[in-house]
Amino acid sequence: MDFNTAVFSNKWIDYLRNDIKFEGAVFTDDLSMQGAGVVGGMLNRVDTAYRAGCDMLIVCNSPEDVGKVLAEWHPEIDPAHGRRVAALIPAAPPRDWPTLQSDPVYLAAKETIVGLMA
Repeated sequence: MDFNTAVFSNKWIDYLRNDIKFEGAVFTDDLSMQGAGVVGGMLNRVDTAYRAGCDMLIVCNSPEDVGKVLAEWHPEIDPAHGRRVAALIPAAPPRDWPTLQSDPVYLAAKETIVGLMA
C-alpha cells in the first residue's frame, strides 16, 4: 500500500534511504493528528509508519493511545531501526558555551546560517 503521506509511504522512505543516502533516524509527525487517520486507528498508524521505515513514532496528543500502543503493538523488530536511534546518542559530552563559541566549525556554520537568512 502506498500513501501520499510521507511517514506512511515506502516510496518516500526508500527515496530518503536509497536516492539521497540518508542514514539517520526518521521521525514521524504526531500520529495523533487527524490527517494521520488515513490509515486507520493508532495501532495501524504506528505499524504502517514503522513498516514504511520510520524509526521514531510520535504520539503527542493522545495519552490513551500511547498506553494502547505500548500494551498491544508487537512489531517484528528490525535491528536497523535500533542502530539508527542509537546513533542519535552523542559519542562525546557537549561542549560548554565558551568552548563552542571559539570552535571554527561552529563559527562557520553560524556564518552560513546568517548568509542564508540575508
